[in-house]
Formats: sequence, structure tokens, C-alpha cells
Amino acid sequence: MEIRPGEGRDAAAAFLSLFTFMAAHGMLETARDALFLSRLPAVRLPWVYLAIAAAGLAALWLARRASIRSDRRSLSTVLGVAAVGAAALALGAREEWAFVPYVIYVWVGVTATIVTAQLWQLLGDRFTIGQAKRLFGVIGAGGTLGVALGSMLAAFLAARLSSPGLVAVGAAILAVAALPPLLLSRRQQDGAQRDEASEPPYRIMREEPHAQRLLYLALAATITLTIADYLFKSMVAASVERSQLAAFLGTFYAAINVVGLLVQVGLTAWILRSIGAVRGLAILPAAVLVGAAVFAALPVLAAIMVVKAVDEALRHSLQRSAFEVLFLPLPSRARHALKGVMEVVGQRGGQALASVAILVAVSAGAGPRSLAVALGLLACLWLLGLVGASRRYLDLFRRRLRAGMPDLPTGLPELDLAALEVALVSLNSADERETLSALALLEQQDRTALIPPLLMYHPSRRVSLAVLDALARSGRRDIEPFLERLLESDDAERRVAALLSLHSVAPQRGVLDAYLEDDDPRLRTAALVALARQPRRADEMMRRAAEVVSGADAALKRALAQAIAVDPEDRWVPTLVALADCGDDVARSEVAKAALVLGKDELVLPLIGMLARRRVRDAARDALFAYGDRAIDQLGQALSNPQVSLAARRQIPLTLARFASEAVARLLLDELVGGRDGMTRYKSLRALGAVLATDPTVTIDVRRVGSLARATLGRVVALMRTRLAIGHHAAKSSPSGHVLVALLKEKERHAIERLFRLLGLMNPSQDLALIYSGLLRADPKERAASREILAHTLDRELRTAILVLVDDLDDADKLSRLPGGQPALTEDDAVRRLATDHSEAIRLIAGHHLAELRGPAKGASVAFS
Repeated sequence: MEIRPGEGRDAAAAFLSLFTFMAAHGMLETARDALFLSRLPAVRLPWVYLAIAAAGLAALWLARRASIRSDRRSLSTVLGVAAVGAAALALGAREEWAFVPYVIYVWVGVTATIVTAQLWQLLGDRFTIGQAKRLFGVIGAGGTLGVALGSMLAAFLAARLSSPGLVAVGAAILAVAALPPLLLSRRQQDGAQRDEASEPPYRIMREEPHAQRLLYLALAATITLTIADYLFKSMVAASVERSQLAAFLGTFYAAINVVGLLVQVGLTAWILRSIGAVRGLAILPAAVLVGAAVFAALPVLAAIMVVKAVDEALRHSLQRSAFEVLFLPLPSRARHALKGVMEVVGQRGGQALASVAILVAVSAGAGPRSLAVALGLLACLWLLGLVGASRRYLDLFRRRLRAGMPDLPTGLPELDLAALEVALVSLNSADERETLSALALLEQQDRTALIPPLLMYHPSRRVSLAVLDALARSGRRDIEPFLERLLESDDAERRVAALLSLHSVAPQRGVLDAYLEDDDPRLRTAALVALARQPRRADEMMRRAAEVVSGADAALKRALAQAIAVDPEDRWVPTLVALADCGDDVARSEVAKAALVLGKDELVLPLIGMLARRRVRDAARDALFAYGDRAIDQLGQALSNPQVSLAARRQIPLTLARFASEAVARLLLDELVGGRDGMTRYKSLRALGAVLATDPTVTIDVRRVGSLARATLGRVVALMRTRLAIGHHAAKSSPSGHVLVALLKEKERHAIERLFRLLGLMNPSQDLALIYSGLLRADPKERAASREILAHTLDRELRTAILVLVDDLDDADKLSRLPGGQPALTEDDAVRRLATDHSEAIRLIAGHHLAELRGPAKGASVAFS
């Protein structure tokens, strides 16, 4: 097993978590079976099967209803609660209360269901696909080893402790198991809700025959194995002395779990490679069929022990791995939904059906032989479900490869030969998506040796570069001649990738130096950046890079930025800062990509400056968002920093809106209230709305917003009064009058829009944007409906004036109906007021208007006084 830097802690914690929990489960499983069979007749077992099914369904429903999280603390809490419950039940078992064996049996079963699901979900979220492939095999083996040791310990202690004592020991181990999850490193996503929406299960079942087949197989397996478990335990109860039950069961479970561990580690992958997933799934039902036939002919304990041993040895190793392979072709959302159905319907529903069937059969007088015959028939039905499954699985696999498979699951099991053949055929597809999907799949499966080097010459650049990357990282030396030929390609990106790949697989050849003076700037800079990683050449290459940055060759600067961004290192931070100011948007975009990876504080201010450039704005915002709180602080300071261009400052509010936090809301509100630039204030207003829409729990100072709303309402009224005072005469008496009136009307419209945005901040539960859009409709009925909703939304303080402003009245009537009316302005007073307005555009046009009316000298003196 390869453990890379930074993985050791989590891998060890995961192994210990699964090991200790399964050790506790092995102890508790042995103790509960011994306790139940020693105190109660085996015919009561179907009732506890039924109770486990019902309790498991209820627990899953409650967990989803309460949105229980899969993080380390919640897992530790669940284990702690399970340990306390088991300890209490151990005390109750000493008192020989009749109900205690039932409760212990159900408690152990439900605990295993919840903890196993939560633990694997936590590990699936924590580890990447690549990590899962390397680590999950050993982590999973920890579970098998734990249950084997737990069963061995139970067998050893059975001669010294009673069954209640074994339950108490199991509770103690369960309490210890609550500690390892806390050793997992803290992650930002701990406690985060998973937002991925699942596909409706009924739709998957209706539209996808492969999903129907999987559900059938899950039901058949659960029903068959539940009946086998009943037969085994009823025969144990009839054949083994009560005082020897714990020792017998502990020894048996320990032995078969050791066999299961050997199968998981040594045979599962080989079987799946050799005969495929579907044939691998047939091994367990075939073994059950043979065992059932032997037991029906000779109903002795040894015969059914073989069936139970095969079940325990294969169910959690070969059977689980092969079943996971059949899930692979389904889209991720379908997988998530279908696995929930498998748990609820396949596992718990199958358990319930089997329990009812056993109860009916036993009440009808069926003996072990009759149940063995039924077991054999069920195994036949199970096998029947596998007929044609391989064809449907491969057909779906082909369809998914053609559509692209970007959502391969974590912990991808090893594919069988048939699936690999499908992937190899897809490499030759003319469809770029299908080829890339097959390539990614082969790389995940560590089958890069199967990728033909000729695929580097694929017509698609994306495919060619992906193949180059995969083969270079695999270290294959047979690709050198193909790389040399690719260096002559007309495509600059392919030449660069070929050069770097050739250096990667054959560094002793020293191919990079020959390209330091190449005519192609991309090759020159790629060689320069690659050689800078060599300690003895680093200083020389950094000097060359500084010469490129200070030079006049724009193409070379762009190429240098692109070369650095491929695999950025801290040494290049000063170079990236200089390139951000080189005047080339392509280079700036590459700087943003590098900053996204490096996360160095020195790059934040250059990224803020890039916001002024439309072509690189999104890349800069993505990089700034990755900085988190560090970027928020510097963005807030840049809002009032005159050294940051006005164009960049105007883009800061909408950049801040991506963070959606209380701190961002305060910054935006401060800018909205005290900012000097009108456009920046307006964008701050829009950004505040976006923050509240993204996270409704963010709170803002509603009083400050209310003051702004009142001031904006006053601005609307003042603009309207002024426009009406000059409108008729200005439009007729001067050419600039038309422009002035139109500008005032436009300013009114913008002010009303700002007013409604402010009202939306004050009333976040109301959709003020929808109401505002309704007021702009051509249909008078729709406008009236919007006003009616508005009347029941606004506070009394603003309601009357706003309803008048949005009414279907002419502007003169609106002014006359506004509360606290003011005397009408003369045209001269109105224009003089406009000449001192805070809007530069209004001041300038008002000055021109006065100049036309009274002469340039007077107009200019009024406009700029």
C-alpha cells in the first residue's frame, strides 16, 4: 500500500475506526446469538429479523429526516450512544428479563446498519478517487480483521464469562471505537450538507432495466441468506449445548471471518479479473444451492454450516465488490438514489419478506428439510436473475462511455475483462467524449499499459494531451519515438506537452537545453520553466525569466505565463506579479490560474487589478474566491484604495458577493452608505441582494437600509419635481432640453429600481423583484395586482408615497398626492438646482441648457459654481 505525505493520519484513523467497530460487532454478534438461542426457541428468530428490518427502516428515515451529517463528530457520537445502550442492555441481561434478548438482537443489528453506512459515507467524502483506490483495500481489510479478532476474543472469553458479560465487553470495545473517528483530520466540509440532488428512484426503476435487475438481485440475495441464517441458528440451537453456544459461535465466526479476509485480500480481484463481475456474483448462490441440496438430503448441522460459512466468507468480499462493479455504468445521481433503494427495499424489505415467509412456513409445520428445499428454489431464482445481466451491464457501459463518464465513484472496484474490452473499443471512437471517458477509466484502473501510443496523434487536441499526460505519468519508455515525432507537430500545445513528457520519461537525455533558444516561444519557456526545477540550473533560469518579463516580446511573456501555470511553484510568485502588469490579457489569465493553485497573498492585489479586464475577470474571481477570508480583507481595503483603478473597484462588490457571509454583508453595506462612486454603490446594492439570496441566514442592519430607502424615495420625488418644472419649456426652448428631460426620466427609473432593491433587503421574505417586474408590465391588470401585493408588503412609513409613485397616474397628479407636498419649482430654480446636483452628467447638461438659454458665460458660471 502506498501512503503519500499527508495521508497517513487519515488512513490510520480510518483503519482503526473500522477495525475497532467491527471487533466490537464480532463480539456483540457472538454474544447476542448465544444469549438469544440459550434463552429462547429458534422459532422466535423470524420476529427479530422482522424487528431489525422495521427498526432499520425507521432509523434510516429518522436520519434523513433530521439531516444527520456524516462527519467525524457525529459518527463518534453515534458510536458512543450505541456503547451506552449496549452497556445498559448487558445489565438488563443479567436480570434475565424476557424482552432483553430481543432488544439486544435488534440493537446490534441496527447499530451495524447505521454505523457502517455513516462510516463509509464519511470516508467516501474525505478521500479522493485516487486515494480510495490505494487505501480502501487495506482499510476494508481492517474491518474483516476486526470482526475476526472480535469473534476469537468472544470464543476465548466464553469459558470465563456469561453471555451478558460478553455483551458488556462488546459495549466497552464499542466505546473505544468512538475514539478513532476523532483522529481524522479536520476538514472544511465536515458537517456540510450534501447538496447533490438525487434522481427520483421510481424514475430510474421505470426507465432503466439494469436498475430493475440490481434490485431483483438484492432482494433475492437478502431473502435467500436470511432463510439460510435461520436454518443455521435453529440447527445450532438444536445441536449445541446452551453452555457451549458462545464458545461454538465465537470459534465458528472467527474461522469464517479469517477465510473471508483471505478471500478479500487474495482472491476477489483475481476472480473479478478472470471470470467477470456477473459470473463472480453467481458463486455464492450456486454454493447455497449445493449446500441446500446436501442439507435437504442429510439435515445435519455440518451441512448448513457450510452454507453459512460460504455466506459469511463471500458476502462482504467477492459479493460486495462484484455488486459494486454492476453499479458503475449508472450516473452518479442514479447510483446514490439506487443505493438508498437497495438499503430500504432490497435489504430491509427482503429481510421483512423472508421473516414473514419463515413465520408462515413454521406455523404451517414446515421442518428443516422443507425450508432447505425452499432455500434451494430461492437460490435458483437468484441465479436466474443473473441470466442476461452481463449483456445489459455492458450495453449500459457502452452508452455511458459514449455520453461521457465524468462521475466515476470513489473507491472504484476493479473492472472485469469484458468491461475493459468495452473501454478499449471506446478508445477508437470518433466521439471525443467517449474516448476521454475510456481513457480516464483505464487510468483509474491502473491499466495505462493498454493505451496505444498512437492515440497521441488523435485529431482532437484534448484527447492527444490527455493521452500524453497519462502515458508520461505512467513512466512508459516505449513512447519516446512517438514523442520525438510529436515535437514536429504544427500544434504548439502538443509540441510543449511532448517536450515535457519526453523530459519526464527520459530526463537523462537532456532534451530541454536544445529548446532554450527555439524560435517557438512556447517551447523556449516550457524548457526554461522545466529546467528551473533543477537546483543547479534554477538561478540561471530565473535570470532568463526576469529578462523575458522586462523585455518587449509580448508573445514570449504570454508563453512564460502559460508555462508557469501548467505546474506553478512558489519560486515564480514575483514573476507572476510582474506578468500580471504586462498588459496582455492572456498572460493575466494564466497568472490567475497559477494564483488559484498557489494561494499566495502577494498575488491578491494583482488579482484585484485584473477585475477591470472583462476577459480575465472570471478567472480572477475564481482565484480570489479560493483565497477565502484573506481575499475578503484585501477586497474590502481595495474599495477605498485610490491606487486600485476605478474600473477594478467597481467590480469588487459582485466579487465579494460570491463569499456570502456576515463580514461581506457589512463591507457592502458600508460601501452602499458611504461610497463616493455611484456605480460602485449600485453594484454594492446588487451584491447585497445576491448575498441574502445565497444565504438567507445572513443578517444586515435594516435601520441603515431603511434610511437609504427613505433618501432614495426623496431622490425620486426631487427628480420628478425638477423634471416637471422644466420639462415643457426646456424641451421647446433649447436643443439640450430634450436630452436633459430624458436624462432626468432615466435617473428616476434607476432610482425607483434602487428603491425596490433596498425594499427587498428590508423584506427578504418577499419577492420584491417579482413585484417590481409586474409594475413594468403593459397589462394594467398585472400592474394593479402588483400594487395590491405591494400594499400588503411595505411598512406604513413608506407605503403611501411608494404606492403613489407606482400608480397609473400622470406625474403631476402623483406629485399632488404625495404626502408633505412642496410648492412647485420655477423653471429657473429647477435648472439651478440641477446645476449643483451630485450627478456629473446632470450638472453638465444643465449647464449646457443654461448656456443655450442665457448665453455661454452665465451657463458655465451656474453649471460649475
